[in-house]
Amino acid sequence: MIHDPKVVVYSTDHCALCERAKRLLEARGVAYREVLLPRTAEGRALLHEIDPRARTFPQVVIEGRSIGGFRELRALDETGRLMERVK
Repeated sequence: MIHDPKVVVYSTDHCALCERAKRLLEARGVAYREVLLPRTAEGRALLHEIDPRARTFPQVVIEGRSIGGFRELRALDETGRLMERVK
């Protein structure tokens, strides 16, 4: 049985921070599902549904809880809490 990854990355095309977030997860061996959203008002409205504070791409969700974007993901990684959260 294939399980849905604990991590979902909401991203958009041509987004450097989205690419960095995905590379960080891949470097740590963390499985994730990517959801591409359009860089439009509709895409931003979808981000707002994920987290009312969300304004930028990417948005990273771990076990259904938004942690923020790339900077927040990197901070979790730097403190060692990323791997704790995805185990």
